[in-house]
Amino acid sequence: MKRGMFLLVFFVAAMFAVTNTIQVYPGDCIIQEDLDDLGWHGELIVENVWETPIYMDVDLILRNGNSMMVDENIYMIKDTLGLTLNVISMIGDGSTLTGGKYSNPSGVGSGIYVDGIMNEISSVGVDGAVTGVYVNVGSQVDIEACNIDNTEIAMDLRHETSVDIRWTTIENSSQYAVLIHDNCDVYMQENIIHDSRVSVHGGRHSSVTIVDCEFDGEAYPFRGLDFDNTDYVHIQNSRISGDSVGIYAQYVDSLYVVNTIVEDVVLDGIWVNYSTFNIHNNNFVRCRNGIRVEGNGGIVYNNIFWRIQAPIYTPLSASLYVFTHNHFGLYEDETWNITTSSTASTYGNPDFADEANYNLESTSVCDGSGIGGVDRGVDRSIFFSFWTILENPDGMIESIPEEIHVYAYPSPFNGACHIDAPVGAEVKIYDLSGKEIAKNFGNIWMPSDGITSGVYLVKVRFDGKVGTARVIYTK
Repeated sequence: MKRGMFLLVFFVAAMFAVTNTIQVYPGDCIIQEDLDDLGWHGELIVENVWETPIYMDVDLILRNGNSMMVDENIYMIKDTLGLTLNVISMIGDGSTLTGGKYSNPSGVGSGIYVDGIMNEISSVGVDGAVTGVYVNVGSQVDIEACNIDNTEIAMDLRHETSVDIRWTTIENSSQYAVLIHDNCDVYMQENIIHDSRVSVHGGRHSSVTIVDCEFDGEAYPFRGLDFDNTDYVHIQNSRISGDSVGIYAQYVDSLYVVNTIVEDVVLDGIWVNYSTFNIHNNNFVRCRNGIRVEGNGGIVYNNIFWRIQAPIYTPLSASLYVFTHNHFGLYEDETWNITTSSTASTYGNPDFADEANYNLESTSVCDGSGIGGVDRGVDRSIFFSFWTILENPDGMIESIPEEIHVYAYPSPFNGACHIDAPVGAEVKIYDLSGKEIAKNFGNIWMPSDGITSGVYLVKVRFDGKVGTARVIYTK
């Protein structure tokens, strides 16, 4: 449908949209006809006129771009088979679900099922279900300010989905808090995930961005954030604790970990396996190994390692750039322990610090030493018998890939998408399978007739920097 026609239909539908309000008492229940009577882009408001919680057995389908706003003290439960296997199913595009608490103790299905694009879920609680929120293949949904508890999988994001998760709390997921399948685009900001066996699992060829989040896996110590063949992972301003491994990355094309705290992890703070990475400005506290690297390699700089048995551990061949201002604070009487294989090589000039007063004598190589304790000597080769330590090559830090912000709008779009990128930048469009769709088109992308509706990635390279944005195209 052409953009103009789409807007016309939307405007006409909005003129005739229905808003109904239902006041429920104990023993009442809304039914499917209450939603179907709304027509297109209508709204159903479900009010609780009692101060005590009201429980109702429901099995509803929200479609036609309709919205449902539910009182926070209304509990919708599904414990029998009905129209669907879910408490609420959002079918089609442009629907909104706000408020209410949902439970599915039947042992099958989910609390909320999403199949379509431009859907929204906010201020919703799910307590007790096999899956809290199930996002079907190719769907797109924004999830905000929700609480999901006591599930096997809190959020199951199937293939080729685009999901934005913000201000949401997930607790007690026996398998996964957020399970991301292949070719997905997921953005997470200001979420809290506690006591889940795996907080986030990223699938093949997916793009995952995590900002300002907190993860604590103490109840199920396993891998906190687990990525396998994921194209792009960016973790920033977050806190990870209580797991066996804080972050595990295997065959990841680009892993960025920035301004993040990894603490009280049983084994490895970050375990990188045959991946390319940039790890800087992080704190590693009370881990067995700070960063474990096997195969491939990357850049480590401006990190702080405190109370770590092996701050950097490379049991297999790896190429690791360790730049200045990686601060290593040690236990009193602890032997310096950076463990590597004889085939690992490290470039750069590590800087040692004793900012937490770990009792090092003045002859120590650590900055701020002189408190007394064990003399570890001045010769760095004592501690790096298998490492090649070089002065930082001129210009090396400047060559570290930096991110640039890319803006693509409008999204969703129908006819043309404007991409805000520097003049002369290389701009390419990819689908979620990683296939290149378009390039060298300037700053306005007008999809050809053969391009189908869906989520696409805009990748920009300019002056050694890279940036990515996502857009939704609707025919």
